[in-house]
Amino acid sequence: MMKKLLLPLLSFILSAQCVFAATIKGKMLDENNALMIGAHVIVTGTDKYAIVGLNGQYEINNVSVGSYK
Repeated sequence: MMKKLLLPLLSFILSAQCVFAATIKGKMLDENNALMIGAHVIVTGTDKYAIVGLNGQYEINNVSVGSYK
């Protein structure tokens, strides 16, 4: 009986985590519209961050849904 309940419960927990996680992405430019290659983008209050790539793009995955500064 326990095995029959474990798989659906585990599937629900994993799928719920995906529903409540978000991705933050964008392009980092300075005041002259130059790419800010190598800049760090940090989500305050978390351990999440990204480094801006050669194309000026960054992406931070698995961020809890909410408001950040």
